[in-house]
Amino acid sequence: MDAVEDVVRGAVSVLSARPSALITDIDGTLSPIVSRPESAAVSDSARESLRALAGLIDLVAVVTGRSEDEARRMVGVEGLTYVGHYSLDDSAAARIRPDELEPAKASARSMLGPYPCVQFEDKGVSFSLHYRNCEDEGVRDELMTLMRPLAQRDPETAAHSRRGAAFSGRLVLNRRVSCSRCFPRWRWPLPTL
Repeated sequence: MDAVEDVVRGAVSVLSARPSALITDIDGTLSPIVSRPESAAVSDSARESLRALAGLIDLVAVVTGRSEDEARRMVGVEGLTYVGHYSLDDSAAARIRPDELEPAKASARSMLGPYPCVQFEDKGVSFSLHYRNCEDEGVRDELMTLMRPLAQRDPETAAHSRRGAAFSGRLVLNRRVSCSRCFPRWRWPLPTL
């Protein structure tokens, strides 16, 4: 038996378990990392695979840092669960003050002078620093060092170090507000569908 058969056998075993779910991101998973995030695209073969899986397992979800509407447009497969802004989608965004992240956004923009290869992306309830076009491998660690204090500077709780989050993805650093009241739809373990 070869390695491919082992992988197929393992996948069949996982897909037959109930409840079952596939939860995926878009960038670097369903679509390749490209030099500009707005140029990313999901292939037809990825769409067809998701469509097929949606008929075989209990839940197929796309959880992304992009907006829920943008994820639906990019993936374009009906019947999937789409969760935008890593669960800070439109319904959750209504619970967040619009200006809550502005001081961190302004600070991040002002720190990017030495990093012309970094692209700042404002997502409303979050922002991202894309370093995919940087040649220096140390840029990620430098940006993470700059971002950590920003996760601690939200209005009302400047001394509270767990307020907000700075986390990394594939060639990107993200910063979002902390909003424990914003996650009503996700519970673990997943209910049987």
